[in-house]
Amino acid sequence: MVRQPTRQELIELFEVRDAIESFAAAQAAERIRPADVLALHGLCDPIAGVIEYLSKNRRGGLDAERVQAFLKDDLAFHTIIMGAAGNGRMTKIFPETRALGRIASIRQQQPPDLSILKATHRDQPPSGQAIEDRNGAQAKKA
Repeated sequence: MVRQPTRQELIELFEVRDAIESFAAAQAAERIRPADVLALHGLCDPIAGVIEYLSKNRRGGLDAERVQAFLKDDLAFHTIIMGAAGNGRMTKIFPETRALGRIASIRQQQPPDLSILKATHRDQPPSGQAIEDRNGAQAKKA
């Protein structure tokens, strides 16, 4: 049997993940390649589409295919930023924090909550824009 993380462990996990993501965004703003900026833009639209679908179809929820598409695109968005940050250790640790957080969320909540998906997506365009503008301080805040 797999042990469930405690509430405090989850809080700490999300704090670590937030710190990693903020630092990576600031570093990526200084180092990102134009092709990666285009890839970030390309990922925001499908993620927004999943949120729009769920907003209109609250009763039906998301089918497994749409959930997987959302998670894949969200992970790809953050993976591009991690890669652009240029810190190999951070890039290695990051997937572990996301996987643990997802497992805990999935166990506690089915199906994915619309407010969580919206909050996830709300942060992407501002951080992506700050990275594109090479504004590390703003990217770290977004």
